[in-house]
Amino acid sequence: MKPITTIVLAALLLVCIVVALFTSDLFDWSDPDDPDKAKEVDVFDPACGKPVKLTIEGEGGKFVFEKTGDDWKILEPVAAGAQNWRVNDVADPLEGLKGRSVEEADETTGLSAPVWTVTAVDGEKRTHKLLIGRPRPLQTDQTYVRPAGSKQTFLVKVNFAEKLDRPLSEYRDDTVLDLKTDEMARVNVIGQISYELVKRDGKWGIVHPISAAADEDAVKKVLDELGSLNASQFVTDTPGDLEPYGLNQPTLLATVEMQPDEPASKPATTQPASAPAPKPGKKHSLAVGKPVGDKLYAKLVDQPTVFKINKSVVENLQPKVVDLRVKKVLSLAADEVAGVLIELTDATASLVKVEDQWQMIAPQKGQAENNAVSDLLSDVADLKAENFKDEVAALSVYGLDKPAGKLTFRLAGKDETVTLLIGGQSPSGEMTFVKSATGVAVAVVRTADAKKLLAPPATYWDRTILKLPDEANVTRLQLRRTDGTYTLARDANDKWALLTPIAAEADTDQVNKVIDKLEDLAADKIVSVGPDVPEAYAKSADTMQVVVTSETPAPEPASKPATQPATQATRPATKPTTQASQPTTTKPAPKPIVAQHQITVAKVGLHAYAWAAGGKIVAVGEFAPSLYDDLVGGLRGKKIWTIVPDEIRGLKAVAGTDSLELKKDGKAWKYTADAYVKIDAEKVTKHLEEDLKELTAAKFVTHAAAGDLKKYGLDKPWLRLTLTDAKGKTWSLTVSHTGESKTKDRYATASTVPGVFVLAAETIDKLGKKLKDFKKE
Repeated sequence: MKPITTIVLAALLLVCIVVALFTSDLFDWSDPDDPDKAKEVDVFDPACGKPVKLTIEGEGGKFVFEKTGDDWKILEPVAAGAQNWRVNDVADPLEGLKGRSVEEADETTGLSAPVWTVTAVDGEKRTHKLLIGRPRPLQTDQTYVRPAGSKQTFLVKVNFAEKLDRPLSEYRDDTVLDLKTDEMARVNVIGQISYELVKRDGKWGIVHPISAAADEDAVKKVLDELGSLNASQFVTDTPGDLEPYGLNQPTLLATVEMQPDEPASKPATTQPASAPAPKPGKKHSLAVGKPVGDKLYAKLVDQPTVFKINKSVVENLQPKVVDLRVKKVLSLAADEVAGVLIELTDATASLVKVEDQWQMIAPQKGQAENNAVSDLLSDVADLKAENFKDEVAALSVYGLDKPAGKLTFRLAGKDETVTLLIGGQSPSGEMTFVKSATGVAVAVVRTADAKKLLAPPATYWDRTILKLPDEANVTRLQLRRTDGTYTLARDANDKWALLTPIAAEADTDQVNKVIDKLEDLAADKIVSVGPDVPEAYAKSADTMQVVVTSETPAPEPASKPATQPATQATRPATKPTTQASQPTTTKPAPKPIVAQHQITVAKVGLHAYAWAAGGKIVAVGEFAPSLYDDLVGGLRGKKIWTIVPDEIRGLKAVAGTDSLELKKDGKAWKYTADAYVKIDAEKVTKHLEEDLKELTAAKFVTHAAAGDLKKYGLDKPWLRLTLTDAKGKTWSLTVSHTGESKTKDRYATASTVPGVFVLAAETIDKLGKKLKDFKKE
């Protein structure tokens, strides 16, 4: 027989077998000889209601479950919680179980020796026992079953094998402790780190090995771990000897005591009676034994079951005691403070809060800086310890017998103060010892945090050095600098002009930048408050006086009442016709209020300092160095010239022995030294338009005539440039070989402005043109 014939016949045989199987009773509910048998009927009579108790018996043993409310519990072989969904997976199909009555041999159904027996007690306390056999051949989602005491076999659409073929551990809930943390009253942990926590008046505290307030967040981690404890695996419910698990001598024992039960109230009687003592709260204890892999053996002390837990459980139950306690050094709410007394080794300050504004009453009287005081209160309220010294033999060991600082805070509406003592530093200087005046422990805080609390009294003085009214307008500015006096004035068109040391246009952007700072000049901090300015600032080599003149519109005069007082005599209704009419007078507009404000600005080290003149108390404020730098910046306008390129008729550039001279003839440009050289007019025009039309200095170094040209290298210049227009007017520029720095910046003078100025490198690059740059290609 040919191979292909064999394959075809085999395929036909397979099809016939499949058709025979699927047309047999094995795969079809229907029975054409008896249609009633195809109908599903109740397996139990009466039908089973919702189960509340369930017993499963099979090769794995006997498991008994009971339901209370919505939760299942295991009664046998051990008392434990059950996973609701897993037990319901067995119980739910039994409620109203229906099946098709079938006539099959026990060899097929397996019911002569049932695989499992399931007994359900429903809510009506009716007991229903079901024998469970094999799955239907080739259809595991159908199972042969028989009610106990009956000879009738049913085929039900339930895969009982999948639901029942599992050990007890898969039915078991892995929760071993399920406690409400808000009902816990005491926690005692004995291990490598031992401690005891007690809840009083709603707050947790440490009672062993120290007495201290506990940090709520740190305690919550401990309570959460004990309140919801899960087993990663159940080991045995009948351990016998605990030594193999290390539970005969636990490495850790954690006990939770719940709040005591409230005593039941009794009817009121006429006889006095003492209140019954509350029953002690229930205790739950967890013992932890040997490690096993990445787990640990554990058990509840009052239960036999040994289970495994994750090592993280012990880690969370063994925090350092210092991490359990409140880290805040003082119990202080910043918004409750109404007064502050700061006592340092060399100064004292007293501050009081009047409504919403802080005032300094010592060492000077005046307005304090709200933000500075608020920062102090926040820093103190947030001050946290890195560690504590609980057994303090002598305060002198920590420099607290003669503290570097003592800060006392008076609480609003209370005859109560809170005091912080700031002592010495640790050997490395990184830590500082502090202490509440009423506390026992010495706290170890970061020195950087402690130093902020030792700021001098001046720190809390109002930081305002100069504040002009919002409607004020600066009209004049004078800067008496080391390089001369600069006077600027604003005209009616709000345009600034430089008056001294030379009459010239002002650099509007730079002037406005300076005025913006001066109008509302507030220091980063105040470094000195008193009748005199410390010499370190007053005698600085880099010092200037700034005089600001402002005008403020005069207030509008109060309007007169519309009617005359009632007591005034009544005038005649008409006046004699012979009386001349009174002329109408117009009152002149009120003059604006002119004020002058003088401040001194100095630069010392890396900061600028400023103070206002004229007061009995002088406050010196510290600023960024940019304040001084902006005031010594160039105030003169930097424009050197502006030309009209189309009107230029001649260009001459002399650089050493090289000379270039171009003249315009009509629309063409010519090279005067050689008429045969062809000049590209567009290149010349582009040079005039892009490089020479607007010439601007980087800065002026002298404002008057250049004087000693040799000083700036202008006696032997790098470049002399001359432009001429049709009317013979010239613009000349002389540029040196050198500048202020090693870059291409150069000193220069021009016929259009007096003084010596600096041209930036990018400008220099545009000026160095040669004949080849203008020739036609």
